[in-house]
Amino acid sequence: ALKPTRYVLVDGNKTGLRSVEHLFQKNLNGVTQYELVESFIEDFSIEEKFDLVICENVIPLQQNDPAHVLRCVADYVKPGGLLVITCMDPVSFFADVLGHLAGELIVNPEMTTQEKLDAMRPFFQMKLDAIPGSNTLVDDFMMDSIIQHYPENGKMQSISDTINELSNTFDIYGSSPHFLTDWRWYKNIHGDQALFNQRAIDLYDTNIYNLLDYRCELKEVESKENFLVRKLCNSVFEATKKFRKDRQLIYIESIRSNVNQLANIACKYSQCTADSLNDFICGIDAYLTNNPWPRLEKFVPFCGRGTQYLSFIRKHTVRRSKDNAPGH
Repeated sequence: ALKPTRYVLVDGNKTGLRSVEHLFQKNLNGVTQYELVESFIEDFSIEEKFDLVICENVIPLQQNDPAHVLRCVADYVKPGGLLVITCMDPVSFFADVLGHLAGELIVNPEMTTQEKLDAMRPFFQMKLDAIPGSNTLVDDFMMDSIIQHYPENGKMQSISDTINELSNTFDIYGSSPHFLTDWRWYKNIHGDQALFNQRAIDLYDTNIYNLLDYRCELKEVESKENFLVRKLCNSVFEATKKFRKDRQLIYIESIRSNVNQLANIACKYSQCTADSLNDFICGIDAYLTNNPWPRLEKFVPFCGRGTQYLSFIRKHTVRRSKDNAPGH
């Protein structure tokens, strides 16, 4: 009775769509009503609304306007329906950014693709071996994540960005990692006093450091340092994109300074994170002094929490702002 009666799957990638169709045909499990649509999300149009809408690993790093893509996806949820999406911010993605930068520093831009793969393979094989549960082939990883890197103008879509964008029409329901806790007295949580979305943003702001390194879980980090961590990680993200474009050393020097500041903060909360960051600085120094790229054995286990999942329930009534109230 709880099995969906109809699926609609939208993907702008024809190859990905064929793969999904193959999986459906292989695992139908009684599903007969499904439709596969080759379309970008922004171009997709249908009047139908759905009880469940899932959008995974699509919205963050959109080149133009991730919030617009989010609104397009959310518009297909029925009142009372569930929306599940993934978010990403410069802190959770920071380890990946440094990994991408390592690839840029190991290779020479004039190398062929095969030469780049050969040069990077020892380092990235070590990195994959150090991550529990990793089953990706190293050459596939390098092609998908390093050679074909994230878009030059890709923009993040953080948890707070997403909640703020949807707050007028959705209430947050859950998250993974599960950071939503609410110790307020239950009699005070009703009507306009519920404030679930603001509570979630506050919890995100106080826990953002925990997104930096999956090996660490802290109860409390000073708010000013959470803010600084986010600022430094974003600066490195932007400088890495600029370096990839024109390879000016000024960006590498800026990155080194920011990573050093992050390491100084990390040593107060998680020594293994600080050790990883200081080890990466050794790699930067090797590049700046024209020395071979080191093994960086303390850096390779460093892995952030990547994407976060959020679920939302669409409100039955839309809260109007004061500007939209009658008489205004």
